[in-house]
Amino acid sequence: MERIIARYKVKPDKALEHEMFIDEVFQELCSQLPGGVRCFVLKLNDGSYIHVAFIENRTRLNHAVESFGLFQITIA
Repeated sequence: MERIIARYKVKPDKALEHEMFIDEVFQELCSQLPGGVRCFVLKLNDGSYIHVAFIENRTRLNHAVESFGLFQITIA
C-alpha cells in the first residue's frame, strides 16, 4: 500500500474554490471506486492543507477517477 502525504498552500482568494474541488474529488472517489483508497484532508490555521492518502493501486485510481488526476495537476 502506498502512502502519500502532501502539504501546500493556496492563495487566500482561491481557498473556497479549492475546497469545493476537494469535495468533488471526495464525492467521485466514494461513488466510483469499490475500495482501496482511504484519504482525508486537513486545513490548518495558517491556510495550508495537508492531504493524506493510502492507496492500494495508484494506476487503477488514476484511470478510474478523472477528477483525482485533475486534482493532482491543480495542486502540482
